[in-house]
Amino acid sequence: AMGGYYYSPLFAWLGSPLGRLPWHIVRMLWAFLNLGLFVVLLREVRKCAGLHSWKDIPFLWWPIAGILVSGQFQTGQVSLLISVLTFLSLVWSTREEREIPAALPLALAIDIKIYPAFFLLYFLLTQRWKFLLSVAGFLVVFALAPAIVVGWTRNLDLLSLQGEVLSSVSLREDFGREPYQS
Repeated sequence: AMGGYYYSPLFAWLGSPLGRLPWHIVRMLWAFLNLGLFVVLLREVRKCAGLHSWKDIPFLWWPIAGILVSGQFQTGQVSLLISVLTFLSLVWSTREEREIPAALPLALAIDIKIYPAFFLLYFLLTQRWKFLLSVAGFLVVFALAPAIVVGWTRNLDLLSLQGEVLSSVSLREDFGREPYQS
């Protein structure tokens, strides 16, 4: 659990080398990672919007984006990572030849945080079975991969704990009030 949230065994395993570093170095590395993710996101948005140059991105977007991203840099949140992975998956999934590779970023986003799984409803409703099966396959691989390092028993314990944490989430506990209460 990091900051009150339990991450998947895969994400914890991938992030574990950072635990050996001083906190100020981790924050700096996370800031650089988020800066790179932000550039990737802007590049993909620019391509999707049909803009040919960075100069075509409206000047007012930069300060707004800076405010949004600065919070990611300062607090070590994974929201930008999740957003970029999800966006890339959705964009790539529109290209027929990239359907299986497009499932990889969405599966990773779902493995880190559960909420990108809501996008699976779109693929279910549009009957994109190849994409859905690919996401499921990647999720199985991501669930089993940490067993290589921690062993099968420990990995199953970690997955069980993750399931318990996810199943115990409630709006009342998380936000201190009843749902839809003002």
